[in-house]
Amino acid sequence: MRAGERTVVLDFGSGAMNRLQSHLDPADVDLIAISHVHPDHCVDLFALRVYMVWGPGVGKTIPVFGPAALRQLVIDFAGEIGWDDAFDFRPMDRPAGRQNLGEGLILSWREVPHGPPTFALRLDWQGSSICFGADCGPNDAIVEFGDGVDVLVLECSFGTQPMVDGVGHLNAEEVGRIAAAAKPGRLLVTHCYPEHDEQAVQEGIARHYDGPAAFARQDHSVSA
Repeated sequence: MRAGERTVVLDFGSGAMNRLQSHLDPADVDLIAISHVHPDHCVDLFALRVYMVWGPGVGKTIPVFGPAALRQLVIDFAGEIGWDDAFDFRPMDRPAGRQNLGEGLILSWREVPHGPPTFALRLDWQGSSICFGADCGPNDAIVEFGDGVDVLVLECSFGTQPMVDGVGHLNAEEVGRIAAAAKPGRLLVTHCYPEHDEQAVQEGIARHYDGPAAFARQDHSVSA
């Protein structure tokens, strides 16, 4: 995500490193925020560490906001070498927090129900805003946290299927309910698997939310 001349990355799962390199030098990223420590949301930090410590990014350090366990988790997996050279790990407070990044750019986070802790993430800059709901089950936190944002990004892992009790993911109708209450400028749906029928998902969302909604697409740009 771009805010003026700054680049902020929200989550860094499998494939993110290659996609990032197709757009800019990864060493030029100003900040990474990790919503939770499940591999599909953070595993490419391993590839980025190599780039920053032994590759073109040597000499630069990227701030990484994330759950308090993130730094020790990656060290336990791959050893201590290089992590604190590549990244400045900054734990996110539970259950919520806010960081002024300067020049009007604000990063906020709020805990949502998934593998604990998981944080929804929000960026505000010069009157524009985006809220990324991360992975989460049904909750009211995002309604308040994402109230009136320009772009609300919500997962839809269950597609049109019923949600499973105790599994922290959403389906189309619950996405619609949350969006209807939060009233964003637009809704983007993500974490919705290829086998899901996109039209049926859109119809499920539309039962509750009548605003603009679309599936997030790789390499497509969206302005807040």
